[in-house]
Amino acid sequence: MHSIEDRIQEWREALNSQEVCDAADLDELELHLREEITNLTDTGLSPAEAFMVASGRIGDVSPLAQEFAKVKPNAVFRKRLLWMSIGVLGYMLASYCATGLSKCAALLAVHGGLRGYGLGLLMESIRIGLLIGTVLALLCLLRRHTCLPKLPRWLDPLRNKIMLLVGVAVLDIALILGPTLFAAVTARMIGAQEFGKISIVAAYVNFFLPIVASFILVVLVIRLSTAAGKAASA
Repeated sequence: MHSIEDRIQEWREALNSQEVCDAADLDELELHLREEITNLTDTGLSPAEAFMVASGRIGDVSPLAQEFAKVKPNAVFRKRLLWMSIGVLGYMLASYCATGLSKCAALLAVHGGLRGYGLGLLMESIRIGLLIGTVLALLCLLRRHTCLPKLPRWLDPLRNKIMLLVGVAVLDIALILGPTLFAAVTARMIGAQEFGKISIVAAYVNFFLPIVASFILVVLVIRLSTAAGKAASA
């Protein structure tokens, strides 16, 4: 049998899963719910009965979320865009840090006498391990501060999940092989010297592009966070 605190927590999580209410809205609604429960238990109702009546007075989760969506039509979009920007920025920074740390570890390993395949495996193991740790940390942060969306129904059968994974793997291979084949064909068509000039331009762009992208993402996160704070205080 669930306690009254468990019921309140489930009610809050169900409302949070609608992605319309922010933390301030949830705190205010929970406060009203608790006040109603206290008033009803003072009249002689049991805690379970008081919760049912109080939650009914405040409103069911879906209609209540729809009312908030009318007041804040862009709340879901801003929240998802904010977390997406944080995720991309975090992964970019983690990727650069992981590459730098793996190279530092390689230098130490070289002084220790490690060479060849062992050195390469050490570098890649450190880089991949740090990236996996970053992804898990981002998922924990996301789970703590928001409710992760449920998988669509068409993914329920195991066969569909396997087909999705195979499709993603094929797409990854195509995206990796495509640029490589294009570069090889282009080098044969225009010659090594002209292809070298294109590569130099691409190298400069690839150097500055992450810096510009990181700056844009930081500005976007700040603006979205500020907008969310103003909406919560309004």
